[in-house]
Amino acid sequence: MRRRVYLLSLLAGTVGFAGCFGSTSSDKPSSTSPPSATSPEERAELTGSVHTATVDNGKRIRYTLTMSEPPTDHDGDAPPTIEFQEDGTRITVSGGMFYGSSTCDEIAVQEFSMTVGPELRIVIGATTRDDAPRTCTADMAYSLYDLVLETEGTSLSKITVVEKPEGEDQQQWTATPPTE
Repeated sequence: MRRRVYLLSLLAGTVGFAGCFGSTSSDKPSSTSPPSATSPEERAELTGSVHTATVDNGKRIRYTLTMSEPPTDHDGDAPPTIEFQEDGTRITVSGGMFYGSSTCDEIAVQEFSMTVGPELRIVIGATTRDDAPRTCTADMAYSLYDLVLETEGTSLSKITVVEKPEGEDQQQWTATPPTE
């Protein structure tokens, strides 16, 4: 399914971009961070723009989200990886998804919620960039993302990641920290 959408989006993007050469653009820098290549052996750091979110029970979560271009041999159908570090208080989620116009949109955390357990639910989807130009390309972009979060001392018993890619049905994955 994703490969068909990807091929169709490439065709639509090429056609949409061809008509936009005279469009207005912004001289502002992109709000997406530089590519991040975090391998499982490396400890992901909270660098760049660190955000803080408060979840349902008043707990705070600090996180960073970076986007990068996929390598040519990337499998767009692969599920995200969810890795626990430091007793389940630091989590890295790495995946990839379609997110809309390459000139106006980006991948973003849309929602955090925490329930008893504690179990964390994260919704990742598309949002319009703050510095988006008035005229956007009509393409469908695909990028990799790395979400690194810290739960400020709360060890999680389970995490659910929901991806809401543009043009596709949402999917979700669940992971639990490894038992020692």
